[in-house]
Amino acid sequence: MTSRSPDLVRQPRDACRENWITPLALLAASVLAFGLLVPFLGFYWDDWETILVNRMSGAAQFWRYFRGTRPLAAWTYVLVGPILGARPLNWQVFTLLLRWATAVAYWRFLLSIWPENRREAGLAAFLFLVYPVFTQQSVSVAYHQHWMGYVLYFVSLTLMVEALHNSRRKGLLLSLSIGAQLLHLSIFEYFIGVELLRPLVLWFASARQEVTPTHKRLRQAILFSAPSLAVTAAFSGYRIIYSWQNGGASNAPRLLFGLVSSPLTALSRLLGLVLQDTAYMLVTSWYGTFAPELINLRSSFVLISWALAAGGSVLLTVFLLRLRPLETGLDEASRRWPKPAFILGVAATLLGSLPAWLTDRSTMGGFSHRFALASMFGASLVWVAWIEWFGRKNAQKVILVSALVGLAVGFHVRVGNEYRWSWIRQERFYWQLYWRAPAILPNTSILSEGDVFPFVRPTHAINLLYLEPQGTLRLPYHFFLLGREVPVGGSFDPPGVQLTDSLRGYEFEANSRDSLVVFNNPPASNCLWVLSGGDREDPALSDTTVRALTGSNLTRILDHPDRSGYPPQDVFGREPAADWCYFYEKADLARQYADWARVADLGDRARGRGYLPDETGSDSVHEWLPFIEGYSHVGRWEEAAQLTLAAEATDSRYRQRLCVLWQNLQLGGLTAEKGQPAYQEVTGALRCGA
Repeated sequence: MTSRSPDLVRQPRDACRENWITPLALLAASVLAFGLLVPFLGFYWDDWETILVNRMSGAAQFWRYFRGTRPLAAWTYVLVGPILGARPLNWQVFTLLLRWATAVAYWRFLLSIWPENRREAGLAAFLFLVYPVFTQQSVSVAYHQHWMGYVLYFVSLTLMVEALHNSRRKGLLLSLSIGAQLLHLSIFEYFIGVELLRPLVLWFASARQEVTPTHKRLRQAILFSAPSLAVTAAFSGYRIIYSWQNGGASNAPRLLFGLVSSPLTALSRLLGLVLQDTAYMLVTSWYGTFAPELINLRSSFVLISWALAAGGSVLLTVFLLRLRPLETGLDEASRRWPKPAFILGVAATLLGSLPAWLTDRSTMGGFSHRFALASMFGASLVWVAWIEWFGRKNAQKVILVSALVGLAVGFHVRVGNEYRWSWIRQERFYWQLYWRAPAILPNTSILSEGDVFPFVRPTHAINLLYLEPQGTLRLPYHFFLLGREVPVGGSFDPPGVQLTDSLRGYEFEANSRDSLVVFNNPPASNCLWVLSGGDREDPALSDTTVRALTGSNLTRILDHPDRSGYPPQDVFGREPAADWCYFYEKADLARQYADWARVADLGDRARGRGYLPDETGSDSVHEWLPFIEGYSHVGRWEEAAQLTLAAEATDSRYRQRLCVLWQNLQLGGLTAEKGQPAYQEVTGALRCGA
C-alpha cells in the first residue's frame, strides 16, 4: 500500500495564508457573536456551585464534589480553577476562547479529511461556531468543560487521520489520539455517540490514498479505529454501571433497556425523539434567528443586534470572496465533496444526540440544549453540503452561508443580552440583601414564592455573599421556592419542620421557623423586601407568601458584618453607589433594631437625592413605610403625614395598610400630644375606619 503525503496534495495557493487568517477571522466572529457583552456578564446556574466549592474547600475538593456523577471530570477545575479564580470576566473570556478553539479544531479536522476543500471547511467552521442550537454560552464556568471536551474530541480525530497518512509516526499519532480521547471522555459522556464516526471518517480520509479496492479501504478503516472503538465501548460500560451504582438513574440508558423489555413502546419513543430532535437541529432551531416579532423598531437593542447581524454577514462575505480561488484542477474535488460531507454530517447529527435519546431525553428546550452540542458540527456540515450541492456559483454559496452566520450572530447577541440583564438583577438582589442583612445566622433558609431572576437558583451565591465556613460540608444558607419545595400549609406552625437538602456532598438543614421570606417582583417592588409578620396586609403579596410569614424570623439578621472584605468584590464587583434601594434596605434594617434616628437620617438623604413616592424608581408604597414610621418616632409628624398622603396617592391599594400603621402609632401612645393633628389629618384624608 502506498500513499501520498498530505504535503504533496495540491492545495490553494493561499493555503499558508489561510492557516492563520481563517483562525483570526473565526476569532473575530466569536467576539462579534459572544464577546461584546462579556464584560457585563456574570455567573449563572451551576457556575455558582463550583465557585463556592473552590472558596470553601479549595480545588482538591472538586474530586469529592464530582464523585457522585462524573468522578473523573474534576481535573479541568483542578487545572484551571486556581488560575481563573472567582472573577466572572476571567471565566467568560476563557470559555469564549475555548469555543473559538473548538471551531478552529473543527476546521483543521475537516482539512485533514479533505485538504483540497479549504473553502468548504471554512464555511462549515463559521457556521458551526455560531450554530443557534446552543444558547448557554454565558454559563461560562459550567460549560468550559463542554468546550474543552469538544476541542479534545476534534484533536483526537485529526491525529487519527494524520496517523493514517503518516506511516513513520503512525504509532505516536495513534497514541496521542487515544490520549486525547480518554481526556475528553473523562469529562463528559456527551461525545460517546460521535465517537462511533471514526470508521466513517477514516473511510472518507482514505480516499486520498492510492488504494482502490473497497475491501482494503474498509479493512484499513476498521483497523485504525479499533483501539478507539474499544475505548468507547469500555467507557460506555463503565458509565452505565457507575451511574446505576451511584443513584444516577437519570443518566442511565433507560430507553436502551426498554428496547429489550418493551421493544415496541421504546422503539416508538425513540423514533419520536429522533424525528423531533433532528427537525429541531436542522431546521426549527433557526426560527429564533428571524422570528417576525424581532422586527421591532422600538427596541434599540434589537436594532443593534440586527445591525451586528448585517455587519457580520457583510464582513464574512467580503472575507470569503477575497480568498483566492482553488487551484486549477481541484474543481473536481469541490464537486465530489458534498456527497461524503452530507453523509458524515447526517451521521454526526444523529449520533451526537444518541446519548441523550438513550437516556430518554430530548435535546430541545431549556438546559437540554447541552445535549445537542455534539450534533452541532454535523448539522453545520449538512447545511454547507446542501448549499454546495444546489448552489451554482461560489458567490451565491458564500452569501447564503454568510447570511446564516449573520442571523445566528444577531440571535446570540440577543441571548447574551438576556444573560446580561440576569446578571444586573443578580447584582441588585445580592447587594440589596447584604444591605438589608449584613450578616445572617447560619442554618437559615431564604424563601421566595418564585425565582427572583432567570438562569439562576441563588443558594450558592447567597453562601458566597457572607463569610464562608472553611473545611466543612455544611452550607449555612439555602434558597427554597415556596409552594414547590416548601409547602406552606402547617410548615411554619410551632415547632416548625426541618428543611433539608443535599447538593453533591454539601448538606443543609434548618428549621422552617428560622427562615427569611423575601419578595422581589418588579414592578410591584423596586427593591428586595425582607418580610415579617407585620406585612400580612400588604396588597402586593400573594396568599402563599402571606401564609409563610409566620416563619419569617428577622432575628436571624445581624446589623453588622461578620468580617470586612464581604461581599467579595472579585465575585460581586464593587459595592454600587447609594441609590433608592440602598436607603430603603438600610432604613428597614434600622427599623428592625428601632434605630429611629438612623431611619430619619436615611429618609432625609433619600429625599435630598430626589427620591419621592411619586417618582419612578421609588414609587412603591411598601418601601416608604419605614420612613413614615421613623419620622413619627422622632416627632417629625408633618413629614410623616405628607409622605403618607403622597404614598397613598401613588397606590390607593395601600390605604388600609397605611391606616393600620397610623392606628398602631396611636395605640402606642406616640400621637398623644404633638402627633395628634397629623393623626387626625391622615386618618381623615384616608377615611380610616369608614
